[in-house]
Amino acid sequence: MNKTTFFAVGRWVAILAAVIFLICTFSSGKISKTPLEAVEKAVLGKVDTTHLEGSDAQILHRDYGLSANDYDGFVLYSPKDFMDPEEILIVKLADTNQAEQVASAMQKRLDERTAVFDNGYGPAQYDLLTKHSVIRTEGNYVLLLVSENAESALKAFLKAL
Repeated sequence: MNKTTFFAVGRWVAILAAVIFLICTFSSGKISKTPLEAVEKAVLGKVDTTHLEGSDAQILHRDYGLSANDYDGFVLYSPKDFMDPEEILIVKLADTNQAEQVASAMQKRLDERTAVFDNGYGPAQYDLLTKHSVIRTEGNYVLLLVSENAESALKAFLKAL
């Protein structure tokens, strides 16, 4: 390969690398400076939390396999009763590269909960898990909502960011 061809190929590789870098950088969404507490307040304002209780890092690890120390913060509201499928998890990421791992853990949890009620054991719970749940990544936040009001809570979440 002569020098001219080598530089031409190198130039195209550099352009391609720059395009990939720009796509990755800007596709992760905007980084929100909104404090986690404000996002929590906005979401909880749209959800009935009578069946939920605040949970700690131990429950986060048990139910999702996530370590609280890896993130800038999290808010987890778990069901008080195993038969209640409602749940809320908001994770503020330390790095947007963590988004896929967190969303995957949320999806796994949602799948596990859905499987419990999939055999006709709890049709109302199954319906809530399959039709009124959302997992959403927005910049440095990832949200899991299982609630009758998931749609309005999601809008509040997005507005808060």
